[in-house]
Amino acid sequence: MITKPIKLTDPDKVQEIVDKYFSDRKNSEEVLILKNGDKKVYRDPPTIIGLCQYLGISHTSFDRYMDEENELYNKEICAILRDAKDRIINELVDGVSKGYWTEKICLAMLSRYGFIGDTEADTTVKIIMQGDPNWSK
Repeated sequence: MITKPIKLTDPDKVQEIVDKYFSDRKNSEEVLILKNGDKKVYRDPPTIIGLCQYLGISHTSFDRYMDEENELYNKEICAILRDAKDRIINELVDGVSKGYWTEKICLAMLSRYGFIGDTEADTTVKIIMQGDPNWSK
């Protein structure tokens, strides 16, 4: 059954749900000891979609809550959601550097969240080879 997303109106409740999202993720991690004695940490990477599921809203509603020109905009809730997004970005960067998650997937998410890259620039890569045209003969 598809229902309308709920409206976020209480900043304290929103903060509580955001904190629960991050603590539940941390509590669900598994630490395995490999045969060589190394420890490997397994946990799901944080995502905006995952946070939205905890909040009971769609990802488009998440964007609307952060848009100052939208009727859903609330300064306090926007600040909480921006902080949560920053926490997600920070955790993704940290997780990639520690080898928790696949680098390409995290880089794609970071790019999508606007943390790396220029989303409005042309992303075409041009390679110019200079040198001797007879190098392969």
